[in-house]
Amino acid sequence: MKQKNYTSLILLLCLWVLGVGNVKGQILTEQFNYGAVSDSLSFISGTVWNGHSLGGASLTNPIQYVAGSNLSLGSYPTLGGKVTFTTSGQDINSTLSSAVTSGTLYYSFLVNITSAQTAGDYFIHTGPSPIGSGFNNRVFARLSGGNLQFGIQKTSTGPATYGTNNYSTGTTYLIVVKYQFNTGSTTDDVSSLYVFTTTAPLTEPGATEATNSAGTDPTSLQTIAIRQGTAANAPAGEIDYIRVGTTWADVTSVPSATPTITLGSTSLTGFTTTVGTPSTAQQYGVSGSNLTGFPSDIVVTAPTGYEVSLTSGSGFSGSVNVAYTSATLSNTTIFVRIAASASVGSPSGNITNAGGGATTQNVAVSGTVNAPPATLTVNPTSLSGFTTVTGTASTEQSYTLSGTDLTGFPANITVTAPTGYEVSLTSGSGFAGSVNVAYASATLSNTTIFVRIAASASVGSPSGNITNAGGGATTQNVAVSGNVNPLTPTLNVNPTSLSGFTTITGTASAEQSYTLSGTNLTGFPDNILVTAPTGYEVSLTSGSGFGGSVNVAYTSATLSNTTIFVRIAASASVGSPSGNVTNAGGGATTQNVAVSGTVNPVPTPTLTVNPTSLSGFTTTAGTASANQSYTLSGVNLTGFPSNIVVTAPTGYEVSLTSGSGFGGSVNVAYTSATLSNTTIFVRIAASASVGSPSGNVTNAGGGATTQNVAVSGTVNAAPTVVPIANIRNAIDGSGAQVAPYAAGTAVMIQGQIYGVNRNIDATVANGTKQKFEFTVIDNSTGRNGIVIRSTGTVDIAPVDMLEGDNITVSGTVSQFNGLTQITATSVTRNSTGNTRKTPVSATVIAENEESQLIRLTGVTVTAWPTLPHTGSGVNATITVGANTYTLRITSASELFNKSVTDVFGTGATLPVNNVTMVGLGGQFDNASPFDSGYQLFVTKLSDVTIPPPIIPAISTNAPSTGLDFGNVAKNTVSTSQTYKLIGKDLPTTGSNLNVVVNVPNNFQVSKNNTDFFSTISFTNAEVNNAGTTGLDVYVRFAPVSDIDGAKGGDVTHSVPSIVPTLNANVAVKGVQTAPLSIADELASQVNIYPNPTNGMTIKIDAPQDFVVEMLDITGRKVANFNSSEPKLSDNLPNGLYFLQFSNGTTKFVKRLVIQK
Repeated sequence: MKQKNYTSLILLLCLWVLGVGNVKGQILTEQFNYGAVSDSLSFISGTVWNGHSLGGASLTNPIQYVAGSNLSLGSYPTLGGKVTFTTSGQDINSTLSSAVTSGTLYYSFLVNITSAQTAGDYFIHTGPSPIGSGFNNRVFARLSGGNLQFGIQKTSTGPATYGTNNYSTGTTYLIVVKYQFNTGSTTDDVSSLYVFTTTAPLTEPGATEATNSAGTDPTSLQTIAIRQGTAANAPAGEIDYIRVGTTWADVTSVPSATPTITLGSTSLTGFTTTVGTPSTAQQYGVSGSNLTGFPSDIVVTAPTGYEVSLTSGSGFSGSVNVAYTSATLSNTTIFVRIAASASVGSPSGNITNAGGGATTQNVAVSGTVNAPPATLTVNPTSLSGFTTVTGTASTEQSYTLSGTDLTGFPANITVTAPTGYEVSLTSGSGFAGSVNVAYASATLSNTTIFVRIAASASVGSPSGNITNAGGGATTQNVAVSGNVNPLTPTLNVNPTSLSGFTTITGTASAEQSYTLSGTNLTGFPDNILVTAPTGYEVSLTSGSGFGGSVNVAYTSATLSNTTIFVRIAASASVGSPSGNVTNAGGGATTQNVAVSGTVNPVPTPTLTVNPTSLSGFTTTAGTASANQSYTLSGVNLTGFPSNIVVTAPTGYEVSLTSGSGFGGSVNVAYTSATLSNTTIFVRIAASASVGSPSGNVTNAGGGATTQNVAVSGTVNAAPTVVPIANIRNAIDGSGAQVAPYAAGTAVMIQGQIYGVNRNIDATVANGTKQKFEFTVIDNSTGRNGIVIRSTGTVDIAPVDMLEGDNITVSGTVSQFNGLTQITATSVTRNSTGNTRKTPVSATVIAENEESQLIRLTGVTVTAWPTLPHTGSGVNATITVGANTYTLRITSASELFNKSVTDVFGTGATLPVNNVTMVGLGGQFDNASPFDSGYQLFVTKLSDVTIPPPIIPAISTNAPSTGLDFGNVAKNTVSTSQTYKLIGKDLPTTGSNLNVVVNVPNNFQVSKNNTDFFSTISFTNAEVNNAGTTGLDVYVRFAPVSDIDGAKGGDVTHSVPSIVPTLNANVAVKGVQTAPLSIADELASQVNIYPNPTNGMTIKIDAPQDFVVEMLDITGRKVANFNSSEPKLSDNLPNGLYFLQFSNGTTKFVKRLVIQK
């Protein structure tokens, strides 16, 4: 057996198990003894090698441990295995038990290079820990002239140094590497290489194979690594018996042959059994080397309570002899167990392995002997024959469960069913994957466990064990088995037959239907194919999509109710077609729906009209007559969908709609063989000539014989349009009618509608017959407006007439409560959206204003109807001058249901004065001579106006920041500043109408910039007349306060009589300074100009005469004169001069600048 030795405690213990002893000074011995199975070295059990390049789970050319094969040379031991290395693969390293940082480090190994390259590369080296990239003491191999040469390189600096001796590939050599730490510099360490073909000498030779000292010295060496370089440069081969130490002997000496017993394990634990029963056996291996006294035995002796054997399951006793016949004992298995005679407790001790001259080796053993075991009992131990279909639980079976010597009570025995089964403590209910069986003492009496296949079980033959576990007892199993069969695919149809289909050839029959559903269907997703027999067709949609077959999709084992529609096909032949609609698929038996019916030959197409004649039509030329109607129907029609063409004779027109849509012909659509009753409206056309037009309305199509409706009527000559003024002017002053337009006279007028339909709420529920009342005005001279009314007893059109429509009206003259009107018999709209006429200005409402669009000004509204307004209309009271009138508000007026403020504005109250109204004059007087009851009809809110209120206002154009007078001495006044006062619409009647201007203390105000006061006023006339130009206001600062400093406030402008008070403020401010001295006062009153001067002449304004001395800036007097006659020398240079004024008692100085 080979060894791996480290000084660290953990590795030492591991290696001690392998029977390896340390050589003094050695820090690694690796003989690659990792068992009988070859594997990657970095992953094999017990390895001390780790990958640092291309390591991990996915390796490229990993370095391999080869079991049972090794390298041999000289007297070195040949035990265990070896490693192989190639190129372009994993690099591995092993960490030394301690670092070498001074003195010398030696390492040696056996190597067999199987291939090499001319370029050469290194394959083994040392390094720091962790290894990083600092590789030192690199051993190289290369081919030179076909021979193998070895080289050394201290670091990566410079080339390797190769020896000159030639060696052979395929031959085993001992390589020794020495690294000498020197202290002279950081680059003076030396790597040396030795190559031996047999056992190395006991002392280090003086000659080396090669040495190398290039590069920076490492500070610490604590790893050794095997490297696989590139295929282009690196060698391949085998390595064995690596040793690392600090002396030559550590890595070259031949180990002595010490007798050794080696154990596969040094301890066995966890034995357990019950008293009277031996435990389960465990095992370990024993082997030996360098044994003496052979043939002989290694005696293996068990401690108390244990027994050993060379055979598994038998031959156990207190000791056994392991025979060996040579110095080597191959690995022999020793079986160990607690003996049946062992007492309850925790027996432990050492199994001794002694003999062969070797040190006795011990295997520590420990375990537990328990009291009599808890026991669970099941009866029977198997249940079979369960059977069901998928989705349904099977019939239950049962077994009994009992127990003795149970522990841990109170507790539960857990009964767990295998997959596909379920258990319960109650027959027929409570089933689940597991149940708990409670026990309260060491004994569990017989308990029935019910078992069944679960409804969720998959199709197949589920089997397994029901486990019964707990109470400290061995789990007891009840084997179960059974079958889960698939459900039978089934299709269902309801009903199973459809009969009574009937149609005519060429036409599909009315559809009937049945429902199709399915369960346990297979092959999903797929379709159920529904196929109709000859002469029939099927569809999934009512009324469309019919064909000889349809696919009904299903996406699971269940097809929900699906309606299938069936009918006789249009292509079916005359007769009694029958057969089966087949429903097939989903793995189910095909289901049939029997169908039967009748196909009849096509009957004769027939059109029917009722009545067959229409007479008595009457109208005037240019106006269509009232319409009459008949009904049209048909049976057995062909060619549908199509139309029956209804054609009117000359002078007539037809329509499908009463009152509109008329033309020479219309199409009556039919979509099947039957045309239900359809009303056809007929009238004489407006284009018909005067006379008695007649003829037949033809009704043709559908393959039927044409049917006629005879029509006849009369077209009278149209009356001449009469100017409205002619009708209105034919009324005498008393209001009575005069010829030729007496009441009842038929007339035709043409004009524009004004106002709204004043009778719109009088509904007549007979279509176009609608009551209306509105005013029409034409362009004739005079009283050219008249009221048009309809009783709603005859059809006139249109019914949606609006203000602005130009219409032609036929009717008779009449009078209603003093109001002349025309009762219409027909109305024709000529145009729409026309512009309203300009209202006529009026001061009264009388006969001339009747039915005229008038404008009344100066109206006063004295009474207004209470809200809400109801009925067809309400009345308000208005006055114009001395006359009182009724303001009629119909339900169609915009004034209806409006309050006084809604109409006349917020805050308006009765009476409302100075109103202007535009409306239609009217009259409601039921007693002759019809000269009272005059009314005004106003229909729009925009026709009621009131003048805007007059709002007086005053303002100024002063800057928004106000007036700033700066610093002014007390008891003096500033220069004035001015602004404009502007007024608008100030009242002219009443008292206190002046605009009053007030200034704050220390300020004065003036109208003329001469006379200043604390208050001034302007009359309202002055302000109004000034308009936007405004009036001048002058303000000055005249401080008189006892306290100097800032002064200010607002100049106010107000009219006291106006509430709320009108006011416009102007902010003013100034700073009062101390009063001037007499000199300062006099100086302030003296002005010199021009200043600067050209040096020739100046003028001085002064309140009195002064003597003036003129000094230059040095104080030299350059002139002397009287202020009333200033004299300057013309040779004075440019500069600043001082003029000293004196009146004998007071002196002050002023400055003068000469600038020529």
